[in-house]
Amino acid sequence: MDNKEGRTFLPKDSAKSNQDEEKRASRWRKLTLVLIAINLVCLIVLLIVAVIWTIQYGQPNLVNTKQMYCIDCSKVNKSREYKVIGNDVTGDECCGSADMMLKDMVQTKLSKNLNEEESRDPFHYSRMQCGTDNLRKRPATRLVGLLPRSESNSNEFRWDKKSKLTFIHKDINYRDGKLVPTLRGTYYLYSQITVNLNRTSTSPISHMVYRRRSRDNKMEQLLEGAISNCQLSVNSSDSTSYLGATFMLEANDEIAVKITHPGAVKYDSSAGNYFGMHKI
Repeated sequence: MDNKEGRTFLPKDSAKSNQDEEKRASRWRKLTLVLIAINLVCLIVLLIVAVIWTIQYGQPNLVNTKQMYCIDCSKVNKSREYKVIGNDVTGDECCGSADMMLKDMVQTKLSKNLNEEESRDPFHYSRMQCGTDNLRKRPATRLVGLLPRSESNSNEFRWDKKSKLTFIHKDINYRDGKLVPTLRGTYYLYSQITVNLNRTSTSPISHMVYRRRSRDNKMEQLLEGAISNCQLSVNSSDSTSYLGATFMLEANDEIAVKITHPGAVKYDSSAGNYFGMHKI
């Protein structure tokens, strides 16, 4: 009986032990799967957080810090924007932002080079800033229209100061048919004369601009143009002569217009005869 009962209970205990082992193994597998799932969720959350942070805060900061630099004040134009620091050895130094200092140094260098170029060549055409107040304030005078000659043999002109097209600047005087600048500088001189050409005339007509120098009272010719009548297909015809160039003038130099054949000039052509100058 005991053996029979023993044969009966021993298998039952072994089966129960195996079932317990399987249950424990199943619980561990479930726990492992749960932990893996939790780790995957945490990893995904970390990746999402990293991407969001990179998008919002990971871009480089483009704020201009404007680092300060110092340089010898003679190389830049002193202004209120610079902080001047005294130095007993090297002299005063101007300190400012790099971009401002670089721009100022370039402008100072260009201005210095242009001034040196103009000093070497006084007839160099100066810069003209169109539309600026500086240009509008520069001396300029223009005389339009001729008055009848006072003398039959005079080859100088008298200009109409009362013409609506005439304007005279306070720094350029008009005196006895001549323009007289009161300031030394570079001026553009110009003149146009309208003449009536005749086929019977054999010599060309010369149109000239003269200067009487203030320092020695000597007369010198600055410009000359010639009008020939040899190509006329009719007995007479109107023609114009224009002269213009830039010159360095001293204060009180006298500028005049002359012509070799005053009788050929069309004095009634009010807009076709003019004489002027402007400082550049």
